[in-house]
Amino acid sequence: MKLESDPQVRLKYPRISLIKARLEKFITWCEVNKVTVVVALGNNKEYDMHEVVPSGMATSENKLITVGGVDEGGKAWVGNTKVNEGQASRVSVWAPANNVIVPGPREGPSSGTSQAAAIVVSGTSISEIVMSA
Repeated sequence: MKLESDPQVRLKYPRISLIKARLEKFITWCEVNKVTVVVALGNNKEYDMHEVVPSGMATSENKLITVGGVDEGGKAWVGNTKVNEGQASRVSVWAPANNVIVPGPREGPSSGTSQAAAIVVSGTSISEIVMSA
């Protein structure tokens, strides 16, 4: 979701500032309580990463993990929200986002940074289990 700086977004989502404020509180609570938060970069090439919520909230000061997508060849997936150097927002890690086989009622190949984020979440969970053992 694009940030509140866009007047059209404010019209469509009049509570975007409230949503962002609550997400900031949630991220802070998670950091204090050592809870890992993983978010997808987004799949809208028209926007820059720093313009969208929640991926645009990732900074070097917080521990929000933002996941961008790569294709089968390891190159940036064509559907990623744009990432521009020099912005406070950042991508923490890259994972497969193209033709990822997903389970469920719509089982089969699916593409997007949500699939990439799910892969990272599963790896994060495993590493936390191993590190706590």
